This record gives sequence, C-alpha cells and structure tokens, in this order.
Amino acid sequence: MGPAPERSVPAPVLPPVRSLLLLLLLVGCAAPQSQRSGDRVSGRVILAGSDQPLAGVRVVLLPVTPRDGADPEESPGQLSTLVTSNEAGAFAFDALEGLRESPLLRGWTYELRAEAEGFAVASQRLDFDGGATFAELQLDLILDDAFEGQQIQELSDDSIQNPTGTLIDEVLRQQGRLPRE
Repeated sequence: MGPAPERSVPAPVLPPVRSLLLLLLLVGCAAPQSQRSGDRVSGRVILAGSDQPLAGVRVVLLPVTPRDGADPEESPGQLSTLVTSNEAGAFAFDALEGLRESPLLRGWTYELRAEAEGFAVASQRLDFDGGATFAELQLDLILDDAFEGQQIQELSDDSIQNPTGTLIDEVLRQQGRLPRE
C-alpha cells in the first residue's frame, strides 16, 4: 500500500455578510473624510449698530495662512466655501470646496467675508485650530453722496418677516434703490 493520494481542501469561504462588512470597513478606512467630526465655523451676520439679523448675505470662508503645526495643504488658494445666511442671519461651514472637497484645515488663519448689495463688505481673520468657532459679522450700509444723511426708519418685525424679501431688500427700498412692492 502506497502513500495516500493528496486531496485538495477548499479554503474556507467567508459568509457573504462578513465579507460585505470587511469590504465596507476597508473602503471606509481608505477614503478621505470630507469633514472632521465637530469641526465647524459658524456665526451670524447683523446690521451694524443693531442686533437685527441679515438674511441672504453671501459669506465666504477662505484659508489664508498656515501657522505652526498646521494641516498640510498644497493649494489652499483653490479651496473656499460660499454659503448664504438664513433668516436669523446664521451661517455655518463644515468643509471647504474647490477642485475637491476638503475638511476644514486646522492650524490655519482664515478670512471670513460677508457681502450684500447696498452694504460695505465685512471681513475678519480668525485662527482655526479645530472644534467649533463662532464669529459675528456686522455689515454697514453704503451711504454715497445721494443718500448721505438719509435716515433708515426703525424696521418692524412685520417688515423683516414679510414674504416680499429680506431685511437687505427693505433697507434698499427705504433708500430708494429698490422699488416698493
């Protein structure tokens, strides 16, 4: 009697559910995250000299300068994010956009800029090290020669909440820059 013939033993097959979970875990680890949990720059935009929120203001967040220990970034000039303030004047940024989406860069100085028609641009620098950061931007009315000395009436809650537009529109109507509806 000679040696026993070799038999091939099939490799164990992972159950389909376990294989799927393993695949999802590997893909999740390899894919870059578009944001870090808890990293956020938020704030609100108000009319200078008051506590009245401004809705419809374009707010931009732009990385400007890395500081010691900053997240590396090869082309920060291609990353920025634009949002519009809501009825409460609130805005928030959780990530940067550009040629690709990127998490907020920790250890960077950012420029936060707010713009709306009829108002001077407001901007401020802020250092972001991660976590939650809050900023308040105040917009001043542009008063050119034609409108200098003209008073803006106190705005009622009805005119701020009216369905015909935002506080910005109401101020522009009072200045004669937008027609009354």
